[in-house]
Amino acid sequence: MRSFATLISMALLAIGMTQTAMAASRDPLVIPAPDLDGGPIEDDAAMWHILGLPPGRTLNMRSGPGSRFRVIALLPDATPVEHLGCQERLGEFWCRVATLGAPRISGWVNGRYVSDDFVPPRQSRRP
Repeated sequence: MRSFATLISMALLAIGMTQTAMAASRDPLVIPAPDLDGGPIEDDAAMWHILGLPPGRTLNMRSGPGSRFRVIALLPDATPVEHLGCQERLGEFWCRVATLGAPRISGWVNGRYVSDDFVPPRQSRRP
């Protein structure tokens, strides 16, 4: 009886070692890093965008979460940004974002214009 239990234990150990070896032999998932030489930034699921602005308008990036804070940058529609969190303040919804290009600027924008969906910018219509 003892030898049967030993045989079962050894078989289970061998199966576990085989599965571990098979998992280790799989190719790892490689995620390419963004181009740091100033090339174009590809759209990425982790990037958010400024969306929904009227044509020809820009979104004010402010130094704090509210319209009373000073404007530190202007962001056009479809600008990719890093989303750093949102909060409600005095009945308004504000999101902290950072630009992805150089120079990197972080600030607060009206949350209604921050989206994790990407829509290409509207093209100018010529009659």
